Amino acid sequence: MIKICICDDRIDDLERLYDLVERFSAANPEYAIKVRKFQSTYDLLDCIEEDCSFDVFILDILLPHVNGIELAKKIRQRKEPCEIIFVTVSREYGIDAFGVNASNYIVKPIEKEDFDRVLGQTIERLALHDKKPVIVKVKGGMRKIAAADIISVESLNRKRIITLMNKEPIETSTTLTSLFELLQDDERFFMPHRAFIINLEHVSGIMGSEVLMKDGQRIPVSRNCGKDLKEAYFKILF
Repeated sequence: MIKICICDDRIDDLERLYDLVERFSAANPEYAIKVRKFQSTYDLLDCIEEDCSFDVFILDILLPHVNGIELAKKIRQRKEPCEIIFVTVSREYGIDAFGVNASNYIVKPIEKEDFDRVLGQTIERLALHDKKPVIVKVKGGMRKIAAADIISVESLNRKRIITLMNKEPIETSTTLTSLFELLQDDERFFMPHRAFIINLEHVSGIMGSEVLMKDGQRIPVSRNCGKDLKEAYFKILF
């Protein structure tokens, strides 16, 4: 899930940016995008303080009270990996944008072609950082897998079956506990049952005692972890 935040105090510009993100998402279904919009810098800062996290920030530079550059500095102070795109009425702010390691900036009035190009490049940059490898034992040697490509892991008859986004199953002798130790620092991964690890970004819903995965899998949920599962899932969503 790519979580995008938009902050612009002008309601027309805010709605325009929101619409452009939604249209980009519809045209690029390979990216799972969730977008939130803020008209107030204070509301955005409150959200961040409440432990909201975003992968991409689209910020107007000329914001009242706390301008976009200062807002970006506060975001960078959290030391969280993210990309920042500035929206501005003038190119003169470009130098300031580089001071907070901004990905790019777009000049108003915003053209869809320019927006799509910048957002596409930004998401590609995120994808490169997201390909953190996991090394697992396979028959005849070792296999390197990008964590982002993992949908689920099932422990079955003394072997583990890793299902990837391309639907390729990988069999490994690495224990489920060892695999989860490799993945547990990544908030996308959760153990809903002692025999499964799931990637929450590939969950389509939670129905009673089952997790419904986007690839059609129905994975059981242990009675004692239902609450933790929902909390972890909603954290990924929002």
